[in-house]
Amino acid sequence: MKREERQALVDVLLACPSINDRKRRDNIIDELSNDIKHNIKRSDVDRDEVANLVKACLNYPDGLQELTEVIVSFEGATSIPLQAVKQLVASQPSPPQTQTQPPSGDNFDMSSDFRNATINIKSTITGQQGGVPLQRPARHPQFRHQLSIFVASPGDVRDERERVHRIVEEMNQPDALADQYGLTLQVLDWRNAIPGAGQPEAVILDQLQLESWDIFIGVLWHRFGSPTGGQDPTTGRFYDSGTEEEFRLAFRAWQETGRPHILTYRRTVAPVALSDIDPEQLTKVQYFWEEFGPDGQHPDLFQQYETPDNFERRVRGDLIKLLAKLK
Repeated sequence: MKREERQALVDVLLACPSINDRKRRDNIIDELSNDIKHNIKRSDVDRDEVANLVKACLNYPDGLQELTEVIVSFEGATSIPLQAVKQLVASQPSPPQTQTQPPSGDNFDMSSDFRNATINIKSTITGQQGGVPLQRPARHPQFRHQLSIFVASPGDVRDERERVHRIVEEMNQPDALADQYGLTLQVLDWRNAIPGAGQPEAVILDQLQLESWDIFIGVLWHRFGSPTGGQDPTTGRFYDSGTEEEFRLAFRAWQETGRPHILTYRRTVAPVALSDIDPEQLTKVQYFWEEFGPDGQHPDLFQQYETPDNFERRVRGDLIKLLAKLK
């Protein structure tokens, strides 16, 4: 691949928010196949590292296509830079069928279609084509719609809660997914509430009104939480935890109004120190998940994961799909 062609591809990749930001780029690289990601020479210089990423992808059939698909899973498919990446990848010729070794990133011969695509790559990034500004999606901040995401979770999944905040912060960046859809995402959890007199859960729910929740994210591992003093208005039973109360309120609201959209996640691996497991807490967690079956009190589809990294990838993908429907 010629130097100027590779530079053009690096330029447009660096215009993608998920590649330009180092932390987000690390997540992208982590999602690539082992053959590719283990052959990327890491660098503290962004341009050098992205150039090495391109070279590693070119060394494997469909490597650039794989990279594009991973970027789409992180930021959606509608950004102008990502459209340019797709244009370049689509114009890349397939390697010969008889080839047994992956092509070299330095010697891979690009088609004329690819070279023609690189001619316009600078104009795609800068928003100019033939001296005429490209039409970017119109944004009207005064008409932006806010979506609230309520997160319910006990203390043992603190990391997962922080991951949700990070994902939303990324999606709210200029030209990122929420911005493209004309949305502003807001995460709500107990930390948004200010101190007040009364039972803590009642104070939280009084300030973070159920009617404002557009999406509910519930996360459980091996702890269920502590009783809140609240009672189920239907059964009169006292809730066993704030997480349970928040989930049951959200589920009942969904049954009655169709919102909030409910996303629930279960961490399945045992904690490193088995002494961290409280048998009573774990029993409550297990009973709660049993109620998700077809004949349970709250039949619902939930997703399982093993690590916070798995959780972050799962939630990011689910939110990308969900926001496309809610925009």
